Amino acid sequence: MQPIYKIEANGIDVTEQLNSETSEITFNDEDGTVSDEITLKVEGLHKRPKKDDELKLWLGTKQTSLFYCGLFKVSRTPVSYGEENFLHITATAVDFSKNLKVKRSQTYENCSVKQVCQVIASRHGLTLKSDFDEIFILHLEQTMESDLHFLKRIAEEYNALFSIKNNTLIFVKRVKDGKKSDALPRFALEIKDINNARIEPTNKTSYNSCKAVWRDIKSNTQKSITVGDGEPIFMLRDNYENEADAKAKAEAALQKANSGTKEGSVKCDGFEIYAGAILVLTGTLEDDDEYHIKRVDHIANKSGWHITIKIEN
Repeated sequence: MQPIYKIEANGIDVTEQLNSETSEITFNDEDGTVSDEITLKVEGLHKRPKKDDELKLWLGTKQTSLFYCGLFKVSRTPVSYGEENFLHITATAVDFSKNLKVKRSQTYENCSVKQVCQVIASRHGLTLKSDFDEIFILHLEQTMESDLHFLKRIAEEYNALFSIKNNTLIFVKRVKDGKKSDALPRFALEIKDINNARIEPTNKTSYNSCKAVWRDIKSNTQKSITVGDGEPIFMLRDNYENEADAKAKAEAALQKANSGTKEGSVKCDGFEIYAGAILVLTGTLEDDDEYHIKRVDHIANKSGWHITIKIEN
C-alpha cells in the first residue's frame, strides 16, 4: 500500500512541500522511557531547519486514516553530498523535558502509587493514565532523584509499563488478574498476513512462586509471605514495610521473572500500532500467544510502508 503522511513544522503544514522530495520517513516507537524518534531523508539541497524546531508527524495509507505519531524537536541535521544530495532530519519526542531530569527530594506518605504519579504528572503539565489506585504505600522517599529515575524505579518494583507519550504519563500494570492487562491496547496478526516472523525461546528460568520478607511492627518480628505455589521459588532480598507491600512486590517480581521467556520480531505492512501495547499472534505451530510490544520501527518510502515489531511474552 502506498503510504501517505502529514508533517507540520512549527505549526505550519509542509506536507505538500515535502511530498515530492521526501525519500524516506522512519519512526521509532519505544515502549519505555527511551525517547521516540523520527528521521526524514529529503532528496535535494535544502536549508537545514533549526535545532529544536518542532515537527508533528502523521502516518497512514490512502485506504486508512492518518494516525498521530507525536510531537518532536529537531536534534540533528546532517547533509549528504554526492551524485544525489540528501538532507537528513532527526527529531526526538519532546516529552522528556529537562525538568523531568532535575534531581529533587520529596516524601510521599499514606497514598496510592497512582496518587504519586498524579503529583509528578501535574508538576510537568502531563495527563495521567494509571491503574495503580488500589496499591498503597505508607512511606516512600525521593532523595536527590529525578522524577524520571524515580518513576522508573517504582515501575521496576511493581512491573509497571511506564512511558511518557504525547503529553501523557502512562503508568499501568503489565499483568492484571493473572493475565496481560486489559487496559493495554491489543492488535491481532495472523502469520499468513505478515512478511516474516522470528520467535525464539530464551534461557530464563520459570518460577512457580516468590517469597518476600516484611517487618511486623507490632510484634517486632520478621515475617514472610509467598505468592504462587511450589518450586522453584524466586526470593526477594529486601525487607518490606508491611504484608500488603510485600505481597504486591512479590506478585510483581514473579510476573517479571516469568516474562520474556520468548522474544522475537514480526515484519509486515504498516498499520497503526503502538509500542507498549499487546500483539496477539496466531497461526503459528507453537508460538501463538499475547506478546508485549517493546518497539515498533516504521519505514515509509516510495516502495511502501513497512514495520518491524519487537516483541516478548
